[in-house]
Amino acid sequence: MTRIALPLLLLPLMTQAANYSARRAVVDGIEVVQLTDTARQVHVSIAPSIGNMAYEMSEHGKNILWTSFHDLDE
Repeated sequence: MTRIALPLLLLPLMTQAANYSARRAVVDGIEVVQLTDTARQVHVSIAPSIGNMAYEMSEHGKNILWTSFHDLDE
């Protein structure tokens, strides 16, 4: 019974973790981290080398973060 119960208890956690992803990329020559929540369709881009600044965020494809900069070079 214990061998069956444990995977059943962990299943919600495993499916929830599948909704999130993090990947590294280079944008305008600067390393960034891109975080995604696929269930809520939220995407955030962060530049660790520029003070961990979040410079881009969208929800359902619509920008929800405004900055005075046009790109990371600024």
